[in-house]
Amino acid sequence: MQIGTMAEEHHRYADQGRRLRLLRQAEGIKTAVAFAARVGWAQSGISQFETGKRPIPRDKALKLREQIPGFDPLWLWEGDKRGLSFDLRQRIEAEEAKEAGEPPTSASNER
Repeated sequence: MQIGTMAEEHHRYADQGRRLRLLRQAEGIKTAVAFAARVGWAQSGISQFETGKRPIPRDKALKLREQIPGFDPLWLWEGDKRGLSFDLRQRIEAEEAKEAGEPPTSASNER
């Protein structure tokens, strides 16, 4: 029974981990090692967060808010994009489209 609980817990944080990875990619940072260096976290911690093995702690998410313009921790925890800046939201949505295999869109195509 405990193994199932661990698997459920792992799954519960997978969405947070995916959003952290999308944030890293939206910031133009290709590797978790480079992201860890930029934000001052241990690389092993970034890996555990991105894979969903651990939840992203409040203090770390608040630190990201100080370091990344337009970032809102609520999006990281719950997926609510309303607090993200327009620019950051656009970059994150572009990364989501890449992940889904959708063709990129640009503002010039929308005019």
